[in-house]
Amino acid sequence: MNKILLHFDIRCEKSYVKNRAARATTVTLVIAFWPFDNNTLDLYGAYDGTLIGNGSYTTSFLGYGAALNLVQSSSQFVSIASSQLLLNSRSFTIEAWIYLRGSAVTDYGIFGQCPSTSANLCFDFMTRSNRLYCAIYNNSVQGGSTLTLNTWYHVACVYDASTQTQSVWLNGVVDGSSSASAYQDTSGTTTIGAIYNSSSTVCLNGYIDQVRYETIAKTASEILDDATLYVYYSFDSSSLIDNGPNGINGTSFGNLMFTAGRVNEAAQFSAGAYISYTYTPFYFLGIRNHPFSISLWAKPMGSYRASTLVFVDKGASWCMHFLVMTSTGLLSANLWNGGNVGVNGPILPLNSWTHIGYTYSTTNGIQLYINSTLYATSGSITFSASGVPMYMVLGDERDHVKDIYLRETDEGKQKIYNKPISIAENLLQNINTLVDVETKRKKLFNDCYDILSSFLNFYYLQTIDPPDKKFLLDYTKEFDNCISRNISLCRY
Repeated sequence: MNKILLHFDIRCEKSYVKNRAARATTVTLVIAFWPFDNNTLDLYGAYDGTLIGNGSYTTSFLGYGAALNLVQSSSQFVSIASSQLLLNSRSFTIEAWIYLRGSAVTDYGIFGQCPSTSANLCFDFMTRSNRLYCAIYNNSVQGGSTLTLNTWYHVACVYDASTQTQSVWLNGVVDGSSSASAYQDTSGTTTIGAIYNSSSTVCLNGYIDQVRYETIAKTASEILDDATLYVYYSFDSSSLIDNGPNGINGTSFGNLMFTAGRVNEAAQFSAGAYISYTYTPFYFLGIRNHPFSISLWAKPMGSYRASTLVFVDKGASWCMHFLVMTSTGLLSANLWNGGNVGVNGPILPLNSWTHIGYTYSTTNGIQLYINSTLYATSGSITFSASGVPMYMVLGDERDHVKDIYLRETDEGKQKIYNKPISIAENLLQNINTLVDVETKRKKLFNDCYDILSSFLNFYYLQTIDPPDKKFLLDYTKEFDNCISRNISLCRY
């Protein structure tokens, strides 16, 4: 049997690897959560809001659902007057995703409760002069980082009653802190997308999404998870439910199974089985040079076969095998910067769990971690992303990748030879998959397969780089003719 078992998570922003299996998870009480999926309801039903000023909705940063679109000049915001959301004499954490539009040099409200502009009776969370600002009147803290327009940010304001400290957080990192007495009022109306007092309402101009209020002062690691942990699949209870903060549940294709894992359960992939999505949730993988991290446990079982662990594509014309294992068990991590950039890891041991971490940043490039130890790095490189939100596929490549292989061979032959050898190996893996899955095609493609295999065997023996040009041209022509003879047999 040739199978791979996986546990999986991916992060945007901070490029680091965390061993999820070693971390104890504490479930905190969520008092209120407004996902703004075309309404202003609290997910838990206690603090439903009313939309003031006819605000509208736009696509969420998650790639599904909606976000609230507010225009400051139209005085649009959400009012929560049905029940008192208690901030008084306690710790609390307020989080949101925001996207500023227009001129952000003015004040933009995010979250507020201010029945009176008196000491300890007015709470404001907003941006001021392009920086985060949080205040329990008369004590305030302003962040040090400048926010850019037309960019999604995770923002948070935390008040810790035990230390009488308030802090603002940007993308999971503390951006400023100061001392403050506890908020005292018990009767004010809560506003989202605005700060409000008896004399004025200062609204947001832009999008706001995933607003969350909790009755604790969250720790640094918890806020970092909320800001950067994009999806996390434990696969426990034979489920593809996202155990992270964003609810990006997976969809299984083929004969996906579940079995005993490194911790509790794992997903078991055999030929043709994979996990993907019916929409494109990974917006940050389409952004040039955006940092990210991928973390998983993997266990090849039985014997080695060429396998894709993590594949990313936009549906057509742009795709990348982020993490693959060759038919000999060699692990490879790849990225696109106008050409393929790859680093090789170890041969993954059969029937044994290995923790794999893949991080990217422009400074460090690809960093491949094995069992939490840095194994290989590419050095500084750029990430030439697609420019649009992306799909991700776990455990396979989906059928259309075989079509892409044929198209690239037919229309861009030099791509096979002008990239590092790992890409030629990936091409050979695709042919293996193609001929192994469909017996009829296997017979007709044997001669093409042999041509490429012969080329690769010769290429490995070369001490010159690149190989002789005439050699390349001869094999290119022969391989192209072979594919051309059989191209009508394939879905193209």
